[in-house]
Amino acid sequence: MKKIPFAVLFVATQILFAVLIIYKQSRKIELSYKKQQYERQQEQLKKQKETLTQKLYSLKSHSSIKKFARKKNMKKMRLSHIKTVTLAELQ
Repeated sequence: MKKIPFAVLFVATQILFAVLIIYKQSRKIELSYKKQQYERQQEQLKKQKETLTQKLYSLKSHSSIKKFARKKNMKKMRLSHIKTVTLAELQ
C-alpha cells in the first residue's frame, strides 16, 4: 500500500480550506441579501400599518361619520327612541 506524501496531503487540505472559506463567504453574502430584503419588507409593512391606522382614525372621526350619515339620508335619533332587547325577550 502506497503512503500519501505529506506535501500532497497538505496541498489537498489547503485547497479544501480555501473552498470552505469561499463557500462561507458566499453564504454570508446570500444571508446578508435576504436580511436586507426582510428589512425592506418590514419598513414597507410599517408604512402600510401607519397609513391604515391614519385611515381608521379618520373614519372614526365625528365629521366623517356625520358625512356618511348625510349621504345615506340618516336622521338624528334620541336615546329615548332606542329600545334595548335582551336575550330573555328573544326566546
